[in-house]
Amino acid sequence: MSRSVLCGIVSLAVLVAPGPARADEPESPAVKLVKGWGGMVIPVADRDGKEALVVNLFQVKAEDIDLKKLAQFADVKGLELSGVKLNDEMMKDLIGIKRLTRLCMMHTEVTGARLKELTALENLDTLYLVHCPVTDDGLTLLR
Repeated sequence: MSRSVLCGIVSLAVLVAPGPARADEPESPAVKLVKGWGGMVIPVADRDGKEALVVNLFQVKAEDIDLKKLAQFADVKGLELSGVKLNDEMMKDLIGIKRLTRLCMMHTEVTGARLKELTALENLDTLYLVHCPVTDDGLTLLR
């Protein structure tokens, strides 16, 4: 099984999907934004039964996304970045996504230099770093 599929399965395994969306329901601004970037949004329910979103940005061009805009939506609970040329500077924008509990970064250019900033995400309980140039020293910054 590929790691990207595994990451998606693990991310969703702890979340319970709500009933299917109705065709007549309008898309939320967050969904429209992410789809405009070429990404995908998965509606889920969090552990408390509240509505939440998992955003998947698979091989989306970094210049096409603005994580600061994503931070304005309180219902974003999970974020998967795979193959996105996400650099250390863009990591700062992740801090604004306050309800983020799961973050999966695969095949990104993020190094350990910005990982310490993720400690500001008080709800973050799961972090996946796969094929990212992060050293052991970089990981110690998460403590």
